[in-house]
Amino acid sequence: MLALRCVEDAVEKLKAEESDLLEGPDSDGRAEALIQIIKERMEPKRTTPEVRALWMVLDLDRQAIGTTAKERRTRAGREFRGKNGTPVRHSQLRQHYERRALDWLTGDLLAYDDAHVARHDG
Repeated sequence: MLALRCVEDAVEKLKAEESDLLEGPDSDGRAEALIQIIKERMEPKRTTPEVRALWMVLDLDRQAIGTTAKERRTRAGREFRGKNGTPVRHSQLRQHYERRALDWLTGDLLAYDDAHVARHDG
């Protein structure tokens, strides 16, 4: 994902803006740019349970810095409800719901990158 053209272009934009998002002099900006793109792509779908849970697991709001993925999944599982309305265990979240959200996100990012390339190269 870090090699997507949309990420490369976003890095250049961050550098041109001298953005505070760039994490130190050793950062090439790719991770920060990808995180920004992921946030932009996920925000409209954030009301869906799977995407909301993935947002928490990825800690896109930076509310759980220093916590493990298991701890973030446990926290997300307390808010997320399964089909029967009960809280979801961290392992269920990882195995079932998170996977669907990651599949959606991957497809969305690839389609977004294709459209980005077509706009800039077309």
